[in-house]
Amino acid sequence: MKKHEEHSPEIITQKQVVGRKEQERYKEIERYRTTAAKKMQIIQRQMSETDRAIKDFAMRFNSIVDNFYDLLTTDSSLKLFRRIGYNIHSTGKSIVKKSKKSEEYMHLDAILHNDTTLIAVNMEWVCHKNNIDNFLRETKKLKSFFPEYKDKEVLLSIAAINYEDNADVYAHNLGLIVIRTDGYNFFSIDPCNRETLVKF
Repeated sequence: MKKHEEHSPEIITQKQVVGRKEQERYKEIERYRTTAAKKMQIIQRQMSETDRAIKDFAMRFNSIVDNFYDLLTTDSSLKLFRRIGYNIHSTGKSIVKKSKKSEEYMHLDAILHNDTTLIAVNMEWVCHKNNIDNFLRETKKLKSFFPEYKDKEVLLSIAAINYEDNADVYAHNLGLIVIRTDGYNFFSIDPCNRETLVKF
């Protein structure tokens, strides 16, 4: 009859324990690196998509601004200005002027003028009240930037595809000429009273 063989319990040395812990740590680090790499790929893909979206938006916006100006200067649009009492002789777009007194610059999206009057036009895709406030604040310095217009009566106009939070009513009440457009074909000027238009 065979004797029962006794097995000694496995003896794990401190070196083996340390080795196993190091392996576990290494695996954990590798899992972290893999997860981090995947997250970085997602972030880079999202950034790339965002960059493309921004470039696409900029191209579309620039295209619409160009279309705004083209619509603004068509014969049919200029007739609308004549109906409210302004016979336009000359137009200009995207005008930038540096102040002679400082390093400041002023940018005007478009101007319409004749011998006595200049209409400065601010173009917005979506117009908010703060856009109007900013436009009013900036154009107070217009004649210092454009001394060639110092003898002309300056009027202000806002042109937009969409007006948010009654920004169109806000602009009208402040004395601006309100223009509506789809950026492509449609163009209209809200009824306005010449006596209540802001002038400087």
